[in-house]
Amino acid sequence: MKSTKNIMPRKGYINMNTFLLFIWSLVLSFVSVMTAPFKIAKTARSKFGSFFRVVGLGLGRSGIQETRQLVSLGRFRTCDAIPSPQAYTYQAPAGVPGDITRVDESNVEPAMLVAVADVFAQSFGIGMVYNGAGISQVGFGTTAAQFAGVLVRQAPGISSNSDALTGNIPNPVQVQGLCVRGYVNVLCVYGTPARGGVVYLRVNSSVNNTQVGTFDATSDSTDNVALSLTQASWASSGKDANNNAELRIAR
Repeated sequence: MKSTKNIMPRKGYINMNTFLLFIWSLVLSFVSVMTAPFKIAKTARSKFGSFFRVVGLGLGRSGIQETRQLVSLGRFRTCDAIPSPQAYTYQAPAGVPGDITRVDESNVEPAMLVAVADVFAQSFGIGMVYNGAGISQVGFGTTAAQFAGVLVRQAPGISSNSDALTGNIPNPVQVQGLCVRGYVNVLCVYGTPARGGVVYLRVNSSVNNTQVGTFDATSDSTDNVALSLTQASWASSGKDANNNAELRIAR
C-alpha cells in the first residue's frame, strides 16, 4: 500500500486560522487606541461588539445603530459644537440689517450723512435719499423715484458708541457706505418677501412695529411706496425669525 502523507504540521508552520486571529487582534488594538480620546458612546453596549456584528455577522439594525456611534467621532455635526450644543433645525439666521450678502455683486459708494430736522439716520439697512452733497433717511412724503440706495455697514468702521463691532447707530461724523447696486440684508416686518417680488419702502411707521426706512413685502396705503423692479426686488423668498430678508438693488 502507498504510504499517506503526514498531515501533522511541520515544525515552524503557523496555522492560517491562528495567523488571521493574530492579525484581527492587532486591528482591534489599533482601533481601541485611536478611538479612546474621542469616546462619545451613550449606551452601555460595547463598541467592539457592534463592530463584530456589522463586519463579521452582517448589517443588522442594532449593529448599524451602534456603528453610527462608533464612527461619530469629533466635531462632525453642528450639535457637537463647544462650549454648548448649537443647531439650526429649519433655517439659519439670514444675517444682520445693513450687511452686504454678495460682495462681488455689489457696489458701495462713500457718503456723508445729512440730518433731517436735526436727526441723522439711526440704523443701518434702511433706505436713503440724496440730500445735497450727502444722504438722508427717507421720511413721510418720500417718493419711489427718490430712492438712492441702502445704508450699509462697513469694516473697518467707527461706531457712534464705545462698541464699534456691534453698534447699530451710524456715526454721523464718519463717512458711511451707500449700496447703490447689489445684495444687502434689510428688515421686512410687514409682509413676506417672494423672490423677484415687489419691494415697498416704508415712509411712515403705522402698523406691526414697523420702522421708517425699512422695507415691506405688502402695500400699506400711503405709509409705504412701491419701488419699481428696475430699482429693487426681493432676492429670496421668506425671512428669518428676526424679520431679516435679502434685498436686490438693481440699478
